Amino acid sequence: MSSNITIKTIFRKNKTNKSIGTIYLRINLSWGSRRDKLEKSTRCSIKPNQFKGGNEPVKGSGKESDRINIRVRKYIDEIYDIFDEYKAKSDTLSKDVFDAIIDNKVFNIKSVIYDDTNYLHDQFDRYVRLHTTQMGESRKTRYEFVKNKVKEFCKDEFGNENFDIRSLNSDFHNQFKNYLYECYDYAVDTVNNYMKVLDAAVRYAVQANLIDRYPFLGCTYSYSTGDIKFLKEEELNRIKNTTFRDERVQFVADVFVFAAHTGMAHTDLSTMTNSNITQENGSWVIKKKRNKTDVLCTIPLDSEAIRILNKYQNHPFCAANNKPLPVLYINEYNDCLKRIADKCNISLNLSSHVARHTMATTNWLDKGGSLEVLQSILGHKSIRTTQRYGKINNKRIIEEASRVYKNTCDEGSLYPDKSLINQS
Repeated sequence: MSSNITIKTIFRKNKTNKSIGTIYLRINLSWGSRRDKLEKSTRCSIKPNQFKGGNEPVKGSGKESDRINIRVRKYIDEIYDIFDEYKAKSDTLSKDVFDAIIDNKVFNIKSVIYDDTNYLHDQFDRYVRLHTTQMGESRKTRYEFVKNKVKEFCKDEFGNENFDIRSLNSDFHNQFKNYLYECYDYAVDTVNNYMKVLDAAVRYAVQANLIDRYPFLGCTYSYSTGDIKFLKEEELNRIKNTTFRDERVQFVADVFVFAAHTGMAHTDLSTMTNSNITQENGSWVIKKKRNKTDVLCTIPLDSEAIRILNKYQNHPFCAANNKPLPVLYINEYNDCLKRIADKCNISLNLSSHVARHTMATTNWLDKGGSLEVLQSILGHKSIRTTQRYGKINNKRIIEEASRVYKNTCDEGSLYPDKSLINQS
């Protein structure tokens, strides 16, 4: 029986930012009369004009080109070796099994197994079937919703939506929670509710002896307003005043600062077009429905936001795509934010969510803005969601007052041990 494998590199533009794309490996398998095809992302991002194909797919001889070419060549060699090893010890070849082996051995993705009864997303359906008489339709809908979000997360993070429940650990719990925050800008309570659905489905897998232990021990929910992370003005100014030699990192720095002055989430920034920017009563504003809530927002633009828009007004990517800003795909965006935090000496884990929180706290409430207007700018359906920022502001008022009053007491002007009321 004849068997063969060929691997070629292909390039695919990102859906949300066509100025960059990702190198994929197209794997063609022949095993007897059967022909199969697999495509695997290398997670190597380049510009379209850098791609030349072949085993060393990136043009140029710079360090970055060499690094990517070495990485891709390594992937290709490892896949050929796995095929030869598999062929030597087996007279049959399953596409799914071969796909699983590549994921695990080449890309270190512990996500695909050979028995689909142990896929994570299947546990949600099993839980609903087991408890169907005790669940209302809205609760069943929530389980279906979280199941789809888990599949989406696994596809984005690991390249395959079929995640082996035996590979679950605390890292998965934390990464999925952060994914919900960063990609969808959900409120704390919303994320907690979705995480509880995940926990219930996983606990059922333990009870059904599909896994031998609960994998999320020690994982926590986010209950306090302290979980809302934001930058102080001095920290944000560090990013504004830093020039980055890497063009992509500079894009992200400018977009992050823009978000910190407008409160826009990444998904809204990436779908914003020039037609969303208009004038009302002599002032520039963004008029756009939020992708998440479908609420129409009117977002005022201050001088810093306008400066950034003017900077990219004639940029080739923006002009070609009717976009006011060059917004990178979320994974690359977050990677660049890590580099920005390192260079600007910021200890906080930067994300698009942090920029949104910074606008609400540092650039709005701290400067006297109201919660009611903030709700409209951020596109919250409920004022309760916006009020969590008010709690942060109140906490900072108390902390500031404590410092001021302590200094006053030290000077002897106020004695806290004496009552000011009903003094005898």
